[in-house]
Amino acid sequence: MRRLLALVGVRSPVEARVFQGIAALAAVVAGVYWFVSYEPAGTLLLIGFAVASGIIGLLLASAGSDWRESAAGLRTRDPERPLLDERGRIPSPTLAPFAVGVGAAVALLSLVFGPAPLLVGVLPFAWGAADWLRRASAELEAQESRTGASTESVGRRDASLTR
Repeated sequence: MRRLLALVGVRSPVEARVFQGIAALAAVVAGVYWFVSYEPAGTLLLIGFAVASGIIGLLLASAGSDWRESAAGLRTRDPERPLLDERGRIPSPTLAPFAVGVGAAVALLSLVFGPAPLLVGVLPFAWGAADWLRRASAELEAQESRTGASTESVGRRDASLTR
């Protein structure tokens, strides 16, 4: 019963409930769209959107539910699960993903309009990709140094306990 409640969304993380709500809304919109237009392509796309959102919601609900642990009387929160643990590094804000998207979109316009948009789109794409990778590698190094420091302190504590 607990698993069913978690999958339905009663005892699931907020992320799962958001996707389940989007799936329900998309299903209602698909039904209304069908009866208003009788157009099969748009209706199928809306149904596909509802199904995909529902699957994501169910996966998030099953990943975030703790019905097994609570049924066995164990602790109910695992710090290694990202849906339940909000601690950790938060990436610094940057325009790099936006620049990559704009650059890729403008560069793809060269398929229609010739090589000029490709030349214009390469600059923001290259800048965004370089900045994004630089920040990601700096974040990884900071995370690894933090993890390494905590591992070393645990090792020193264990060594002092064995003396």
